[in-house]
This record gives sequence, C-alpha cells and structure tokens, in this order.
Amino acid sequence: MGLFRTLANKALQPFNYMLVKAGDQDRIASGTGYKYATRLNARLLPQLGYTVRRGAFAGARILNPRAAGPSPEHACKVLGQYELELHPALLAGLARRPGAFINVGMADGYYIACLKHLATALPAIGYEINPASTALAEVTLEGIAGVEMRGGVTAESLTADLARHPDALLLVDIEGYERVLLDIPAGEMARASLVIELHDDLEPNITDRLTRHLAATHEVTILRQQGRDPFALEELDALPSHEKFLLLCEFRGPVQTWLQAVPKS
Repeated sequence: MGLFRTLANKALQPFNYMLVKAGDQDRIASGTGYKYATRLNARLLPQLGYTVRRGAFAGARILNPRAAGPSPEHACKVLGQYELELHPALLAGLARRPGAFINVGMADGYYIACLKHLATALPAIGYEINPASTALAEVTLEGIAGVEMRGGVTAESLTADLARHPDALLLVDIEGYERVLLDIPAGEMARASLVIELHDDLEPNITDRLTRHLAATHEVTILRQQGRDPFALEELDALPSHEKFLLLCEFRGPVQTWLQAVPKS
C-alpha cells in the first residue's frame, strides 16, 4: 500500500488531492478544524473583544491587545463556555477564602486572569513547563499584581507551596503528570481544594488512584464533560451552524473528566 499511495499522491498532486492512511484521517481533520477555528476567532476578535462577556468570569480580560492573536478557544472563553464544568468547583474553592491560587499547567494564564479578576488580592502561583506558553501568560497577565510564575512542578515544590498556603485552591492540568500529587502525602493537602484534569489515557487508572489517595481527607466528585448550546448565545446568531459549534469546540478526546476534591475539615 505504501508504494501505491506514493505513486497515487504524485499523480494527484496537480489536482491538490492526496491519499492518507486511515489512521491519519482524524488527525488531519482535527488539525484542519483547529486552523479554521483560529482564523474564525481572529475574524471575530473585533466583535467579541478581549474580555469575558458572560458567566462566572465576566469582566476578566483574558487577551492582551498586544498579543499576537486569539487562540482557537478564545470565543469559547469570552462567551463563558470554556470548561464550563469547572466553574462551580472553582467558585466553591474561592468561597473557602484560600490563601493562594496555584495553577499547575497555567498555559496562557487564562485561569489566573479570571480568578485574579474575582479576587484581586489573592496571591497566584502559575507552573508551566512550556516556554512558549509561559511567554503567552506573561503577556496575558501583564499589569496584574501578585502573580508568581514558575517552570515545571515537582512534588517538593508543591509541598513547599502548601506549607506556605495550606488552604490553597489548586487547579491542575498537566497532561498525565497529575500523578505527581500521589507523591505528596494526603495530609499535606488536607486543607486544600483541588480541581484536577484527568488523563487516564496517558496515566492509566489515575482517576482511581487519585480518588483513593484523597479519600480520607476530601470529598471527591468526578466531573464529566457536557455539551454546549451555541444557539443560546446571541453573539453567534449571524454565523452558520457549523461555525457556531466550532467556536465552542475544545478539541478534546471522546470524553473529558475532572476530579473535584473538597476538604472534609
């Protein structure tokens, strides 16, 4: 099949067609959709703006006008739909008056910008191993005081943070490396509120392992990804249906889950 595909692609090249492996089709379709969403967000930026318009984080500036451009999820964030499943958990964590917000895997700084908007005096610590993402976060969070940015997280660094801020609110999204929490004694996290994105596909059985690890100190709830209704958002009324849905797409796998852990004490 390899030789046939090579010869066929050469023949089809003048017509801008190509054959792909069956396993590549989803990857190519996803990549094409991601690029389309990026262009669509750039086109709508003058209309949607730089600030969250709806939902729990309304009023938070999540994109600096100096930034190179919006992400493919910008409209989803501005319209208050991005990771909507987490909003009640994060607000509940804030209601406990944490000593700090620790965002492990802060990416472009979106959540720090949102929570600092709601609690301006709240110290924030952002861990991010990707230098490009850290650079984006620096632009996003420009002018926001009380933010400490770091590189990769370790059990030791997080334990030290919890020693300073035992009642912290933690948001963890590190693509399977959430297993680092297993290396921290549950007692060290007993007063902390946690919201953890789960990646059992990358770290087998991490949901069960974290649930068992936290069971003695926390009430654990598994949050499951839900659908969105783009027709409820008047900002999208002028768009065709496929663009409405694409703007609310978070480009995930089959079903995303998160773990919410609320201290028992």
